[in-house]
Amino acid sequence: MKKRLGSILVLAVVVIVVVFVRGNKSPVPAETKRSSQESSQLSPVKEEKQVESRTLSFSEVDSEGIHQAFGYLTTAEIIEFLHQYKDEERIVLLDDHTVLKGSAIIEGVKTTIEVDSETDPNGMTVADIKALLVSRQDELDKALEEYLAER
Repeated sequence: MKKRLGSILVLAVVVIVVVFVRGNKSPVPAETKRSSQESSQLSPVKEEKQVESRTLSFSEVDSEGIHQAFGYLTTAEIIEFLHQYKDEERIVLLDDHTVLKGSAIIEGVKTTIEVDSETDPNGMTVADIKALLVSRQDELDKALEEYLAER
């Protein structure tokens, strides 16, 4: 079990490092491009100038979404993982539950959007995310137990 969690943590670190290194105006890997059906399900088109949002609010995402983003770790392990960042640094959760620090270009069906964790309205400081995790610790740990029991 610890070996599995260690592997997941290493994978999460690698993903974040790759996103961080490639984040400055580098194209997003092909796997993250969305099909036209997926993009049309994100939000209805209200007018031509509507800007698609590709980020989620950490405070509004459910426990499953938090665990998808951080690799099904306990709350304490997620907080430990976040210690690699300064408390004042901002990160953002993309709509595919990828955690982003920095900026990235995301290609959509009709548009290409640049997401920047420092300026995105859904971006949060690491300190605020840690506080949110602590406030939801019981809920998050229960969801993790249920997830692991199903496996």
